Amino acid sequence: CRPSGDLPTANKIDGNYFGTNVDGLVDTNDTQNSIVDISLNCGAQNIIGGPSAGQRNIFYGAPRGSIVFSMAPGHFFDNLNNKVQGNYLGLDVNGTAFPADATRPRPVGIAIVTITNAMFGNAGLSVHNNLIGGVVAGEGNVITGFGKGIVSFDITGASEKKRKNS
Repeated sequence: CRPSGDLPTANKIDGNYFGTNVDGLVDTNDTQNSIVDISLNCGAQNIIGGPSAGQRNIFYGAPRGSIVFSMAPGHFFDNLNNKVQGNYLGLDVNGTAFPADATRPRPVGIAIVTITNAMFGNAGLSVHNNLIGGVVAGEGNVITGFGKGIVSFDITGASEKKRKNS
């Protein structure tokens, strides 16, 4: 999201199947061509999933992660007040775990990444006030078959390495 761009706000992503067939039961191997299933960069008030079965998204698991919230170089708005609720990550539509596939590891279910630096123009911005799960029945996400379920990291002061031309 650049200063002149539109901020992705108040979008709803629910009832989708990522990396499965149309019934949400079989891994289709489609996620090999994507890095992540959903990448939310500098968005606000977006909802992924929901507490009812019809709102649930099914994620087989893309190679780098199923759901990624990020604040990275070149983004000029916070990533905040988003919700991720009621989703199945690594399970089919019936809640049965997809079989492990050693040729397609699923390292992370949900990743929250903040990379900030004054050089990039995004110092002081971050990924914050996002809700993953909830307290009402059905709001919890079920994550299985990933190396890590939810990962959060903040890299402050990151800089790009300059190459010398020789």
